[in-house]
Amino acid sequence: MSHALARFEAEDLIDRSVDRSDRRSMHLGLSPKGHARLRAFEKALAGVLRDRAGDLREGTRLLGFPVGPDTWSELSVLEAGDRLGGVGAAYVDDVTAVMRPIGALEWRERFVMALIHRHGELRPASLAGSLRMSSSGTSTLLDRLAALGLVRRTQGPDAGDRRAVLVGLTPQGARAAEAALDVLERHAKDLAGAMASALIRPRGDGAR
Repeated sequence: MSHALARFEAEDLIDRSVDRSDRRSMHLGLSPKGHARLRAFEKALAGVLRDRAGDLREGTRLLGFPVGPDTWSELSVLEAGDRLGGVGAAYVDDVTAVMRPIGALEWRERFVMALIHRHGELRPASLAGSLRMSSSGTSTLLDRLAALGLVRRTQGPDAGDRRAVLVGLTPQGARAAEAALDVLERHAKDLAGAMASALIRPRGDGAR
């Protein structure tokens, strides 16, 4: 905390003042520059949350706690961001602890394993589309999972194409995917609630 405050002070984002009733105590507050930085951040965050409202609603549905189309958050932008960040961090900490002995820690790796666990063997091109990654990037990711003994590549037949490569989970990979999904299930309600709290009203309909 001391390092963070020193950096904020060096950037002229906070002011320090002595407590008049107890001169051993200090009060910290935002400087004019700090207030301006916070307002800029709040505006940017509000824009992101409004743009991703559809994804947030879909997320609550996929987690099993859907919200209605007319549901909007009563929290401020900063309060919603804080809740979303806090709940997300708690989930990441738990799933990271479970997956650390296995080695698959990066979210894209867990996502690939979850997709294969749900749908069965998939083509690399299908995984690349779901990840929104290039073919080379997806290949590198699959190489890492294969080196960890979590996925395996096999060749067709697939839709009559014997040259097709399919990616499936190994027994170890299936156990790892199930463990990660168990963590997600434990956090699903909290995650869905945080997503719902981040549904900031569109401009022009009473947003604060």
